[in-house]
Amino acid sequence: MVRLGRDIYVPSKVEFNPEPWWHDTWGGYALKHDAYVKLPGRHYFIEIDRGTEFASALSGQMNKYVSAFYGMDGGSFPQVLFLAHDADRVRFINRVIKKKKVPGLFVAALYDDAIGLMCDVPALG
Repeated sequence: MVRLGRDIYVPSKVEFNPEPWWHDTWGGYALKHDAYVKLPGRHYFIEIDRGTEFASALSGQMNKYVSAFYGMDGGSFPQVLFLAHDADRVRFINRVIKKKKVPGLFVAALYDDAIGLMCDVPALG
């Protein structure tokens, strides 16, 4: 484990693959996420939200992940982490997530909370 700061420890083995080096097919669907992060025992697709997409575009993007998730033939599917710049945008993304009805597949969080979230550390402040 590597200590990043106040009570935040990151596993020493972290795989980070930014776009476009980790575009891949999951469950028969080509996914184009912004990054793929693999930690011991868990992995994530990262989507960086810049606040430019309407609900319909976000929903369409999430539908691809849902289809890939249900198309899997075994193995574990990465959790999809949408990272946003402010709390209002996180709430907006969460409203879209709730409509997908796939508990735990999607998480929306602030950029600042990403590492703690992936490493199971409660948000600071």
